[in-house]
Amino acid sequence: MRRQTLAILLALGIVTSAAAADSVAARREAIPARFVGLWSSTLELCAKPEEDTTALKITPDSVLFWEDGGHALSVVTRGESELVVVLEMGSEEQPSYLDAIRFVLSKDKSHLSIMTGLKVYSTRVRCPKNVPQ
Repeated sequence: MRRQTLAILLALGIVTSAAAADSVAARREAIPARFVGLWSSTLELCAKPEEDTTALKITPDSVLFWEDGGHALSVVTRGESELVVVLEMGSEEQPSYLDAIRFVLSKDKSHLSIMTGLKVYSTRVRCPKNVPQ
C-alpha cells in the first residue's frame, strides 16, 4: 500500500524521486561505514574514552555502549541517514535480551541521534579518527 501511494505521489509530482528513494528501507549485511566509529556527547569527552560514560562505539557488526552492547542480528537502512539495528544485548549484570535501536545521521555525518519513536532520545558527536578506540 505504501509503495502504491508513493507511486501515485511520484506520478503527480508531489514528491521527487530522491524523496522516494529515501523512503525505501533496505536490509543490509552489516552496519554501513558512514555510521561506524566512536561517538560521544562532546568532543572533549572523545579525548577521555576511559571516563566517557556516554561513549558509543559502532562497528560493522555491533553497537557498544558504556556498560553493555550487542551483536547486530539485523541491519536496515532507509536513505543515507537512517539506521535500525536489532541487537542481542547483554552485560555481565544481566542476561541477554533483544533490542532494536534507531539512529539518524546528520547531513554532514558529524552527529548521530539515538531515537525513540519520532523523538530524539540523545545525540552524539563523531569522535576524530585519531582518538584511541
